Amino acid sequence: MGDHPALQFHETGVVASVRRLSPYWLAQVAGWSAFALLTFFTLLPTVPPAIVPRLAATKVTRAVLGLLVSHLLYRLYVPRGFRLWMVGIVYGLGVSWFVLWVLVTSLWRVSGSPGLDWSSVPHQSLESVIVLAAWSAAYVGVTSWRRADVADRAAERAQLDALRYQLNPHFLFNALGSIRALILEDPQRARELVTGFADLLRQTLDTPERERPLEEEAAMIAQYLALERERFGDAIDIAIEIDQEAGRRLVPAFVLYPLVENAIIHGRRTSAPPLRVRLRAHASPERLRVEVANTGRLHGGDGHRPTGVASVRDRLALVYRDRQRFSLSEAEGWVRATLEIDTPRR
Repeated sequence: MGDHPALQFHETGVVASVRRLSPYWLAQVAGWSAFALLTFFTLLPTVPPAIVPRLAATKVTRAVLGLLVSHLLYRLYVPRGFRLWMVGIVYGLGVSWFVLWVLVTSLWRVSGSPGLDWSSVPHQSLESVIVLAAWSAAYVGVTSWRRADVADRAAERAQLDALRYQLNPHFLFNALGSIRALILEDPQRARELVTGFADLLRQTLDTPERERPLEEEAAMIAQYLALERERFGDAIDIAIEIDQEAGRRLVPAFVLYPLVENAIIHGRRTSAPPLRVRLRAHASPERLRVEVANTGRLHGGDGHRPTGVASVRDRLALVYRDRQRFSLSEAEGWVRATLEIDTPRR
């Protein structure tokens, strides 16, 4: 290939042209090719070898004409969708397809192929009408499924975005509160935290992906926890333990923040100092397990309850459906939010 750049360019162009074909045309070419092969091999045992080339030409011609006629139906269906009155058009195009096929193939008529007997056209064209009716049913079914799928994805994306951006105001106010506490005590450190906060906010707003690696999510959480550690000092003890394999697994973007936020806010209300917060993640070959734990009680006596948990449940269900589990529990002085995701390696 290195000695023939023009040939290489030509082959690359062919491949690129095939890739540019729309799914509709790919389905059309594949479907009508299969139709030609099926009708050819069905009659092949019944004709002598000398007739085989003409039989092949006849069946290829019928498939090509069928492709063109079905494309007329496609042009009819696209702007309007399917309507009951179009049944008559399907029938008329089926008859026209049959007549045109007989006229064209009369130039190399195969023994036993139908001649053009006008009185028998309605009967002989029935097979062509049935084929076009089946094509129409398949087209309507596929387009209806695709529209429903697009609508479902759009609704899912809208729900995910709404749930995600519900969390941003909480994040904004709490992070600013952490920085505000340092402005008078340590202006230089406060400026550094403002810079870190700006990076964190940019990452929060510039994350269009539905999922991202856990290690990226944990890095964002570490920035938030750095702000909280500056705010509370020795009153809070934080540790993050994520194994290497777990860090490569995908999780919904911004899904851990509400759990960590709850661990700090509600843990401080119900835990004796120092508050201990742990973020742990472990991956097995089939499953990712993430735990956010804090000392304290699940329900404090002041009536405050964890917030954002419903959003976490909803996001996990939207993305993973029945491949996820989420629990919130209290045992032995610890509150644990645990999520499990059945997911393959990246």
